Amino acid sequence: MNFKQLNLGTIRVNALEMIQGIPEAVIGRHYSTDTGGKTRIAMNGLIVDTGDRIVCFDPGCATFLSRSLAEEYDLVMDMCLEDTIRLSGYAMDQVTDVVFTHLHFDHGSGAFKRIPGGIIKAFPNARYMVSREQLAHIESLDSRKQGSFFHKLLKFAGDLTWADDWDVAGIRLLVSHGHTKHMLVPVLDAGDHDVLYATDLVPMKLHLMPGVSSYYDEDKPLLQQEKEEIIGKLRPGTEIIFYHEPLPE
Repeated sequence: MNFKQLNLGTIRVNALEMIQGIPEAVIGRHYSTDTGGKTRIAMNGLIVDTGDRIVCFDPGCATFLSRSLAEEYDLVMDMCLEDTIRLSGYAMDQVTDVVFTHLHFDHGSGAFKRIPGGIIKAFPNARYMVSREQLAHIESLDSRKQGSFFHKLLKFAGDLTWADDWDVAGIRLLVSHGHTKHMLVPVLDAGDHDVLYATDLVPMKLHLMPGVSSYYDEDKPLLQQEKEEIIGKLRPGTEIIFYHEPLPE
């Protein structure tokens, strides 16, 4: 099994909202902030080649955000998704599976692209996989709470594949509910160790610290419990890939 982290760009968020539970001075030693207290966080996707399947997890953010989201989060992409996938050694049409750990816009709306006359799948030959329970949960929310999700784009995906039907050897999909309901947490079998694609279970390195959470977590105590339980069950030497940790310059 081969895998590679994908640099899918950055967005800008309030540092004290993104990282809660520790003093501002501690945050400042790790991440720079602007005069408004905002910091740039990464969107780190993952591409995995199992030999039989080529799987892309959380392909980042669409370039056709609504004006309100674009202004609020200030998306910056150094290259387009197609070039990022190409740089990883693959072509868009080689990807067999696109897995959305959850449906927040910054994690997966990039799986779609706008063309003249409409919106299509960015990965033309891939099956798009999501948690059926999570989708049902989002659709049960009022419109205001649905604003940060991209679930409405799924109508352009064709037939969806549900997490219950996941069948790719060497990749387990665990489930967490503290950040948002029914979030998938992938674990790769890398032979002598595990690789945790931590998504928003542990979005940044500082979130490994006890009691550290995010404003965006729906149930902070539950998420703390889930972090301990999930990481505690993984093999010694587990490698963690953080979705929002800025990459070294």
